[in-house]
Amino acid sequence: MRERLSALKAAALAAFFCIIFVPLPAGAQIYRVYRPVPAADETETTNIFSPFFEVEAGAAASLGKMRDAAGWTLSDSMQGARIRAWLRLSERWAAGVEGQRVEAFDRRTEFLEEMNKSSFSVLLKYNLTPQTTPVLYLVLGGGAVWNKAALELAFDDVDHNSALWTAGFGLDMPLGRRWKIGGEYRISYEASPWRNYVMRASSSVRHELGVQAAFLF
Repeated sequence: MRERLSALKAAALAAFFCIIFVPLPAGAQIYRVYRPVPAADETETTNIFSPFFEVEAGAAASLGKMRDAAGWTLSDSMQGARIRAWLRLSERWAAGVEGQRVEAFDRRTEFLEEMNKSSFSVLLKYNLTPQTTPVLYLVLGGGAVWNKAALELAFDDVDHNSALWTAGFGLDMPLGRRWKIGGEYRISYEASPWRNYVMRASSSVRHELGVQAAFLF
């Protein structure tokens, strides 16, 4: 009996040592607990702004009374179109040029055959809220305006040119990566108001409204 117990003990010990020291067969998996190893420090990168172009086109309205020599109102407003090209210099700043032409469609006398304004301006734009949607911005600029009117009673077209200063604000609404729409209000000041023996502007200041769509290159 004792010999059998001794034999069983010997067999159990032999099996134990075989389990420990004999290599596991191919395909067997050993699961281990790993301590996370910190990765190498990554070089911090900063966003580098690249200048890009924008082209805008839209409708414009210029509000301001034009009167004849007797004081009668000839027109209250002019409507037309404007086109702009911007160079975006940074997230907040942009510089651009603008061409605009508006015409009086509400002529109140049959003697006024035509009246229009054509202007060219250099503009500076500053985004107040570049990280929000829509984007609120300020615009400031200067240029020249060419006023033209044709009246039946005048011997010649009544033209007048003047320096122009403008300032205002607007909103831009992005539509994807390439498009945006917006609206703008500004005040324009003509250094030499449109006045002659036939007609005159009631003020050197005109209020201008605009809506536009832009494509970003």
